[in-house]
Amino acid sequence: MNRFLPLFLFSLFFLNILTVSAQYSGSRGGGGAAATTGHVYGKVIDSASGKPIEYAVVEVLGFKYDTVKHSGGTALITGDLTRGNGDFSLENLPLKGELTIKFSSLGYKPVELKFGFNLDYQKLKQKGGGGNSDNGGGGGSSAMLSMTDKDIGNIRLKSTTNILKGVTIEADRPDVEIKLDKKIYNIEKNITVTGGTAEDALKTIPSVVVDLDGNVTMRNASPQIFVDGRPTTLTIDQIPADAIESIEVISNPSAKYDASGGMGGIINIVLKKNRKAGYNGSIRAGVDMRGKTVLGGEFNVRQGKINAFVSIGEHERESISQISTNRYNLGGLGQAASVPLTNLFQTDPSVMTGYFGYLRGGFDYFINNRNTLTISGNVGKAHFNTSDVLNTVTDTLHPGFTPTSTSIRNTTSGRDFNSLGGSILFKHLFPKEGRDWTADVNYNSNGGNTTGAYVTNYYLPDGILYRPEVQQQQLGYSSSQFITAQTDFESPLKSNIKIEAGLRASIKNYNASNSSYILSPLTDQFTELNQFGVNYTFTDQVYAAYGTFGQEFKKISYQAGLRLESSLYSGAFADSTTKYQYQYPIIPFPSLFVTYHANDKDDIQFSYTRRINRPSFFQLIPATDYSDSLNIKRGNPSLKPEFVNSLEMSYLKTISRGNTIMFTAFYKESVNLITNYQETEMNSILHREIVVNTYANAQSSNSYGGELTGRVSIKKVVDLLG
Repeated sequence: MNRFLPLFLFSLFFLNILTVSAQYSGSRGGGGAAATTGHVYGKVIDSASGKPIEYAVVEVLGFKYDTVKHSGGTALITGDLTRGNGDFSLENLPLKGELTIKFSSLGYKPVELKFGFNLDYQKLKQKGGGGNSDNGGGGGSSAMLSMTDKDIGNIRLKSTTNILKGVTIEADRPDVEIKLDKKIYNIEKNITVTGGTAEDALKTIPSVVVDLDGNVTMRNASPQIFVDGRPTTLTIDQIPADAIESIEVISNPSAKYDASGGMGGIINIVLKKNRKAGYNGSIRAGVDMRGKTVLGGEFNVRQGKINAFVSIGEHERESISQISTNRYNLGGLGQAASVPLTNLFQTDPSVMTGYFGYLRGGFDYFINNRNTLTISGNVGKAHFNTSDVLNTVTDTLHPGFTPTSTSIRNTTSGRDFNSLGGSILFKHLFPKEGRDWTADVNYNSNGGNTTGAYVTNYYLPDGILYRPEVQQQQLGYSSSQFITAQTDFESPLKSNIKIEAGLRASIKNYNASNSSYILSPLTDQFTELNQFGVNYTFTDQVYAAYGTFGQEFKKISYQAGLRLESSLYSGAFADSTTKYQYQYPIIPFPSLFVTYHANDKDDIQFSYTRRINRPSFFQLIPATDYSDSLNIKRGNPSLKPEFVNSLEMSYLKTISRGNTIMFTAFYKESVNLITNYQETEMNSILHREIVVNTYANAQSSNSYGGELTGRVSIKKVVDLLG
């Protein structure tokens, strides 16, 4: 716990030296304080010339309770004067009740606008669509921000009073939201994952499976993991659940997203963001069932044009598991393939202990009402120790061989991990609602060391040691740097037509080395086994452009998109002149989404996408991996990329408010399917016949299935998801 205490105290000091802005906290009817996080802004201009009007008076009137007279009525809540460019900004507005905003200036007719922040999710859902995100993937968080942070555009003052149409924004954020191309699970208030990691949070998401090793699958395939709409080098056990606001499940990504990923889709983890005026924060501490501590907090302060935020935390962890494996070898040693030769049974009890800590901070600079610059960074550190005892029993079903043998391997290993990341985001809002432009650059780097010590003993059936004790060591190091740059533009052409377009570049550099050693009984020193060592680097570059066109009719809405991608992949061994390079030309990836809104209770959705699954470095390099003697691996340099055509059909039934059921049927066709392939060979290093696991392209593959998910609300107190 003390490792991050200096950072924790520094964060508190940093926030306290910033000035804290006062907040309006008028109460109603003698009750508690009303929520005051609404924010409205815009620009006042001359209706004839279009020039900004400086020093125009902007007032907000609403219900206010007088604690002295014990009565309430309409009163002035807050006010502002427009700047030289005509901008105005009003914060800390009540989220409940109707408000009136008045604009007046000498020589102009006053303008009055009535609006409110009466949040109601059902109406928001009817207006929903695909959702938008500041970072390309956080539709839920962006929608919520737009409910309480509203640009009402240009207010034109002229001789004839122009009463603008009232703005009513309503939403009640549920546990799950269903959008055109994604499902959003809001876990911010899910106490079952408090103090855990993203791994614990993902285990609560329907259709997502997380195994004991932390591997994530969705519909029997591995999805891409995004953080705030961008790929990440972090693993799910390095992201604290307390920093997560929502998780988006994108089973059939549109042209807006990376075409790579094949059949697995995308899981986007949206981190918490806080832009409330004044000083806000929270602190948490806890102890899990094994006595491990959890400590953390989030703080932010907004003063004028600056919103500063910081979060810090540490999580100690202990995991206890036991894995059992049964393996049946059906061929080899000159016998017919149908004759079983050996049965292998393994048990592996394991205990892992360690900690991880993180510090994330940054600031938003509100240049003006329509331009925002966000700079953020994060650092992380983790250390874990693992001990396990692998017990292997081999039953040989072949005449002339020892019937059974046993080996016991004691392992102690350690893993250190360090991460560093940063991002710069610029966002410009246009006066026309729904039109915005964003540009961002993201950098993430990881580095880590692994150590392992292995002591193995071999026994005959009677328990007699028949081979000398074998002691081995492994030392490994890996690092990666991931840079992405992206720009996106979206705009409504008409009230029922919307376009989106963007450019993206990503560059990933990765290097890893792994050395194996064995204790020599003659010298009593460890000798490196050069033939088992691996030292390699690779670079992966992807460049893309996309565009989408969406249109809404009375009951039908659709979105058609096209993405173009070009990629370059190169790798090399550090101790060899052999290099591998694969370049894929520009490839088109179309997508289509159609929704039929039959009535307020029945919706039917259809989608089609084309995606690609490029072979990884590990699948391409022809080097043999001996790290697991029972699972020897080798890449295939002749692999081709796999293309996937995906179809989905969904039916959503809204039984009543808070009670929904959805059935989804999906079909996927894969061409040049990358699949596992086994072959036997006589190995010159191990001096025996071995089974090598490698990869090959199958001609094609077809898969299909269905999902049934639902949400039931019991008296607005308990929500059941499944």
